[in-house]
Amino acid sequence: MNASSTSAGAGVSAVSVQHVTKRFNETTALDGVSLEIRRGEFFSLLGPSGCGKTTLLRIIGGFEEADSGEVLIAGRNVGADPPYRRRTNMIFQHLALFPHLTVSENIAFGLEMKKVSRTEIDRKVGDILKLVRLEDYGKRKIDELSGGQKQRVAIARALVNEPEVLLLDEPLGALDLQLRLQMHDELKRIHRAIGSTFILVTHDQTEAITLSDRIAVMNAGQIVQLGTPADIYSRPINRFVANFIGHANFIDGEVAAASENKGELRAGGVIFAGRTAGALRSGQPATAVLRYEHLRILPASSSAGLSAVVEDVAFHGSSFRVTVRAEGGIRLVSEIAGSEDGVQVKLGDAVRVDWRPESLTILDQ
Repeated sequence: MNASSTSAGAGVSAVSVQHVTKRFNETTALDGVSLEIRRGEFFSLLGPSGCGKTTLLRIIGGFEEADSGEVLIAGRNVGADPPYRRRTNMIFQHLALFPHLTVSENIAFGLEMKKVSRTEIDRKVGDILKLVRLEDYGKRKIDELSGGQKQRVAIARALVNEPEVLLLDEPLGALDLQLRLQMHDELKRIHRAIGSTFILVTHDQTEAITLSDRIAVMNAGQIVQLGTPADIYSRPINRFVANFIGHANFIDGEVAAASENKGELRAGGVIFAGRTAGALRSGQPATAVLRYEHLRILPASSSAGLSAVVEDVAFHGSSFRVTVRAEGGIRLVSEIAGSEDGVQVKLGDAVRVDWRPESLTILDQ
């Protein structure tokens, strides 16, 4: 599936990718991909290794050439332009900062190559250091900085040239978890402050969901689904997307009934009511997707839902995961917010499980 969307409001998209194909020998890295990225949005290309996301980013930046198709930046075809002639800058996972230069000298390097005046360089470097909160670090050498500070220097060096589009190729991948979470906040703040278009490549679903206005989920050289983080998380178009983003119960069965946007799945003699994704017909194989946090654990005395027995309770820090065996032998997992009192069920307890139909999605297998 290829995906496209008109840019927000009137005007030209920041980036337009039109029917782009790229092959490496016998491997098809991109298979006719089309995509519109709006001006000023934080956009993520999300997918597993080898899905084509980095190849697409490199084609946008001019570091790879498409076999066919076009890339337009601000409405202009840039297919024949080298990277330095495109209004883009790229930040790689390996930051490639110059260790023998100071922070300010690293940031100023690109401006000096463009023969910008010293007065203008000093002004721009000073402004960008304030933006990334490193105004007191300009004279320090790179080796004197922490990992997060180096990351901010790389961002400053890319942004000081005022690109229309900032390309980020998994730039936070080498950072530890806590620092990565801090940099998520920094990237969001910087993006809001300057209003440029950011395009991030990542395999980290949490990173994409946290940072993005919209996400393109990629697999096998194609865009599988395009939408807001909430749309993709809550309304996955197929099992791949549902499995790649978040944690969910997958219940295989057959369609018992289907109408516009609503349906029922029969599995183990049990009916699961929910909404449908795509056209389904009665009797066809299908899969119901139910996020862990959308499965409710109720007292055994409740009349709602299905009867079940608790098989496992696992502590996950901020939450508990409760595994139950429901009617029909169906294994389900519920995620419950943690509290000082812990969770109020234990192994062997008889319970009921229930869900809102709008939180369960029935997909074509």
